Amino acid sequence: MKKKLKAYSWGYYGWSTQIEHFLEAAEAHEVSEGFASPAFADVRIKRSGRAKTFVNNAFEKVVGEGRYRWFPGLGNPKVAAHEEGLAVAKPEEAESLLKYIEDQAKAKRRVLFFCACQYIEHDGEPCCHRRLVADLLLEAARKANKSLEVEEWPGGEPQAIEIEEDSMPRYGVYYPLGSDLPEAGATTLPVGSTAQVSVGDELLDAFGTGPAEFRKGQWWLPIYRWPIEEGEDILESISTKANSMRRAQGTLPRTSNVSSSRSVGSLPMQDLNSIEALLEAIRNLPADQPVHTPRKWYLTQKEHWIGWLSDYSGPGAYGRQIGVKRDAKFAYNHIVQPEMLIYLAEASGVDRKLVKAAKNAFAKGTTLMQKSGAIRGIIPWETVSAALWPN
Repeated sequence: MKKKLKAYSWGYYGWSTQIEHFLEAAEAHEVSEGFASPAFADVRIKRSGRAKTFVNNAFEKVVGEGRYRWFPGLGNPKVAAHEEGLAVAKPEEAESLLKYIEDQAKAKRRVLFFCACQYIEHDGEPCCHRRLVADLLLEAARKANKSLEVEEWPGGEPQAIEIEEDSMPRYGVYYPLGSDLPEAGATTLPVGSTAQVSVGDELLDAFGTGPAEFRKGQWWLPIYRWPIEEGEDILESISTKANSMRRAQGTLPRTSNVSSSRSVGSLPMQDLNSIEALLEAIRNLPADQPVHTPRKWYLTQKEHWIGWLSDYSGPGAYGRQIGVKRDAKFAYNHIVQPEMLIYLAEASGVDRKLVKAAKNAFAKGTTLMQKSGAIRGIIPWETVSAALWPN
């Protein structure tokens, strides 16, 4: 089995003047999981700004030359041009970042690739170019047949923590933890976690939370609250909404999926037309070029396919009937997004002449349904299936 590599994306927003506390917490987290202090990959196109700790080589001096490298080619050129939007100057530099991650792994270090932005996504939409860098990095890993997982720092599954007090403390939008480094991983609590505050046996408060922040001389847990409908179970409602926040901020782990424990090749012949087989096959296809489209949660059509099929047994966004067994052919024949069909045909290796003919045909359609139908008229499921599983 291939050894899985792990890397994190990170935004230093709010940490410039408190960087020693962040590094202390990050080191404690990594050591607790059996790793050395983390290494850092700077993916800004320019090392400038108001955060003095991150101007030029200042941060390199803090962590040491062996734990820092600058990758300006993975920076966002639109920042340098004072334009809005997300882009990566030199996408091919993702291969160099992958090599850096591999080299650091030999010293038992995991890498945080970073820029200044606080969030990687907002309301499910990419808002930082780290998202594009992650896509390129995962694609580089697939091409190199490397198993890699990328996650927004600090990663991990949401936790439910309990805080016991002698009396009800006063707090507002942050919960005070004191000036010393908190125990039990509160400084690296995963986004989407929940906290319960009790005095004795009485539950006094509950809220959504995430990794602690250091300000005004002490550590604080962020507090996230949402309206609770009458009759709702408070703890269950908070947990559900905190997990939705986790998804909206784009903190879910993503992998290159080259070392799946159950490959398509190991599936019985009768399972090759299953949704699971199609999903696994698409995960192993090369990704298309990332494109940031407003109000779209995905950056690539490959990601669109994976997200769509992953929830295919449920109602999804289109109110599918639950409990009905559907196969891969059914899914293919009910796609109404032509870009998804073209991507699948190209990535799976369908004959180029057929793909070209399909593109010409769908360009003549006036609705998404007409365009998709035109593509399937030239490239039916049987053609795609033969390309995905030639043996």
